[in-house]
Amino acid sequence: MHELLARMVEAHGGLARWKRHETLSATIVTGGALWALKGQVQDVNPRTVSVRMHTEYASVTPFGKPGGAHRVHVRARRD
Repeated sequence: MHELLARMVEAHGGLARWKRHETLSATIVTGGALWALKGQVQDVNPRTVSVRMHTEYASVTPFGKPGGAHRVHVRARRD
């Protein structure tokens, strides 16, 4: 593990603590010019971003049309 990353993880409870958690979720409000360039109309509605801690998986809900979600899921773990 890179020294700076090791220091950060240790400052926040150590690697054993991080390994106990499976997922992380946050509520976000998005905006800015990038979304318009992608053709995504922005609003002030909050979105939920969820990630899995030990596999490559992320989900943003809602995304795009009403009721839609955007998910990225890669089965293989990269080291």
